[in-house]
Amino acid sequence: INAEYGLHPSGLYVLVGFSDKLRLMNILIDDIQPFKEFTIRGCRECQFSNGGHLFAAVHGNVIQLYATYTFENVGNLKGHNGKVRSIIWSQDDSKIISCGVDGAVYEWSVYTSKREGESVLKTCSYTCAAVSPDGSTTFAVGSDKTLKEISDSQIQKEVPAADSVLTQVAISRSGRMLFVGTAQGSIRAMKFPLTVPGDWVEHHCHASSITKMRISYDDSYLFSVGEDACLYTFKIMDKEGRGLKAKD
Repeated sequence: INAEYGLHPSGLYVLVGFSDKLRLMNILIDDIQPFKEFTIRGCRECQFSNGGHLFAAVHGNVIQLYATYTFENVGNLKGHNGKVRSIIWSQDDSKIISCGVDGAVYEWSVYTSKREGESVLKTCSYTCAAVSPDGSTTFAVGSDKTLKEISDSQIQKEVPAADSVLTQVAISRSGRMLFVGTAQGSIRAMKFPLTVPGDWVEHHCHASSITKMRISYDDSYLFSVGEDACLYTFKIMDKEGRGLKAKD
């Protein structure tokens, strides 16, 4: 039973987490064929770097880094005391941001495999994090019904979610748009930069909790999947209904 997958930026490879192993697979015209296996059981989170030369995979409380083309284990990020629920690469692939059920949001150096920043709130079980294009600010959501803006290892803003548990967060590559998903299945386009109290436009779509959200490379589309086994594709437009220009 597959638990998680990560798509290579070239679109030619996919990482799939199964109950017994993590498999790197070739995407062919009419088939998907495995060509390398890693002894990571029940991987719940894996992500290729933006350049595609590395990938990160969660193995229990440890995040393992691998070279995509040599399969070498080039680093292990150790520090979480509970399951890691989300990992995200900075745009320049120099950092990884992780968060978990232990209430920790960590910033790691990919080059040294050392922790460079942390924010720990044991009363919150985090489910997802996103990082700004310049890598300086992290946005995280979890069980305490708030959206947090974190920089310099400090929580700078906490935006209440109006009694809704937020499950996912995604920021555009332009750094101008932020979206969150809720346990009720709705997606909120947040006023950004964030304000306290928060301001957003809510779109009702899924019948149950949203489990993943991603924005396309050109910031034109938002994709969401939920526990209702549905995949939604949204066209991202401004208030006047216009699609975003490529330069944005």
